[in-house]
Amino acid sequence: MAPNYVMRVIREPMPGKAFEVLEKVLEFRRGSGIQGMTTSGVFSARQLIVSTTPFESLAEAESLVDGVLSNPERQQAFADIGALCSSTANNLSRIIEPGSGRETANWVQRYVFTHAPSERRQLVEALREYGSHLGDPMISITGSMNGPQVVASLAVESLSTIEGRGEAIATDPATMARASAVISHTETYAVGIAKVFRT
Repeated sequence: MAPNYVMRVIREPMPGKAFEVLEKVLEFRRGSGIQGMTTSGVFSARQLIVSTTPFESLAEAESLVDGVLSNPERQQAFADIGALCSSTANNLSRIIEPGSGRETANWVQRYVFTHAPSERRQLVEALREYGSHLGDPMISITGSMNGPQVVASLAVESLSTIEGRGEAIATDPATMARASAVISHTETYAVGIAKVFRT
């Protein structure tokens, strides 16, 4: 079955620790048998290490968390990674649109939108309209269960795909209008491009 939820662990390494954090995160996930994707920010304002783990149900998420909390070695490994970071955040989201391309992606472009609580439905519909206008199902959309945040992700094999979309936003009035409609339903947003690593 397709996943319905995704957990993101978002870490911001301390200066000079990004590669060490990435290595330890991948080691932790492989050693714990955790499936999913980890990304390292490359073209971003902040060099975040983001791990995503999909779940069919919240019972699966509960089982994973219980497995870490009941194992002192895993607890220590998790804490050791956190000690190398200036911040760590755990976010649980519902998958609204699954998107495509994650299985073969080498890069992910993420738009993280913060919105007023009353604006989520309109923001999601604007994102769907934007994706439909581009003519493919690649954009995934998730809605945080922690607060008023929506993440739209584009998983691609090559940065040239992102380049082509950027040109459309800059030069095509219809695409520009749909992008503006998305922004009109947000309070703040951030965007970054990250390299993909799988476990």
